[in-house]
Parts: sequence; structure tokens; C-alpha cells
Amino acid sequence: MTAYFATASSDAGIALPMESFENSSGGIGGFTGFDIWFFAGKLCDPCFTTDGDKSIEWEREITITFDNPINAFGIDIIGIGSIGPIDLKLTSDNGSQILCTNYQGVEDNVIFSGLIDTDAQFNSVTFSHANSYDIAWADRMQRGVITSVPTPAAVWLFGSGLIGLILKSYKRRHPLIKK
Repeated sequence: MTAYFATASSDAGIALPMESFENSSGGIGGFTGFDIWFFAGKLCDPCFTTDGDKSIEWEREITITFDNPINAFGIDIIGIGSIGPIDLKLTSDNGSQILCTNYQGVEDNVIFSGLIDTDAQFNSVTFSHANSYDIAWADRMQRGVITSVPTPAAVWLFGSGLIGLILKSYKRRHPLIKK
């Protein structure tokens, strides 16, 4: 289980189908493939978003339950830690992990956070923190099943360069090999 707390979805190295909550009408519900439960929140339109006009406003805890098991999940969390420092926890069917401790954000900061578990699938994720006055918004959810965690392009580039240097050194020490 790998939980991540990054500044952009590209940092996690995955591309999954996206849900920006634009298809919900009025209140929570009407989503395809998942349900949302949250403490003291609502579907917010307009408010802090990263895609479209709608996001999910929540305080202290939000749980997203999926109709089918997945092993990869990510979501933009906006404004977390803007009232005061928080410890953000991510819980799934397979365990829990503290994503950050004593995190202090600002009202419109965007943190992409989530979970990849290539060993076991899960049916729900819960984000929680103890600051009852800290309101956050969730938007641009990504979820699905992946077969393996992709290797970042930088590792491939470094490996190719290293192989090139080894071959050049070998050719220099063995001059009979044609260039």
C-alpha cells in the first residue's frame, strides 16, 4: 500500500478516468460507480474547484465507497489545513496511513493525494483529521485498477544514460571494436 501526498496528479505517475462531480444534480448522489459520505459538508457550486464548477465540501472526514473494487485512487484536496495545522489520515479496507503531520495550508491550496495498492484491491477510502473547524473541498477524483506502478521517466532516462557511459568506456578500453 503506497499512500501519497503530492502537489500534482502527475507526481503519482498514473492516469485514470476522472470524476469532477459535475454530473450530480442538487445534492450528493447521482454518481456512477461510487457513493460519498462526509461529516458536515455538501455539494458545493460554485466554490473552490480544480475542474468545472462543483466540488465536495467536507469537514473532518470524507468516505468514498466504490461499487467495484479498485487498487488506485487519487483526488484533489483543496484548502486543507487552512484554519490550523492538521494530521491527515488515509484509511482503506487494507489499513491506514498518516499522509502528513502538522500540515499548515492556505485557503485555496491544492494537494493531490491518494492510494495505490498493487497487492490488494479496496472498496472504500476515508480521509480524516481532527480539526473540527477546518473545511476542505474535494475535486477531480481519479480511480481504477492498474496492473503495476509505472516507473517514472527520470529512472528510465538515468538508466539509459548509465548504459551509454558503460558502453563508451568499454569501447575505449577495447579499441578493436569498431565505432
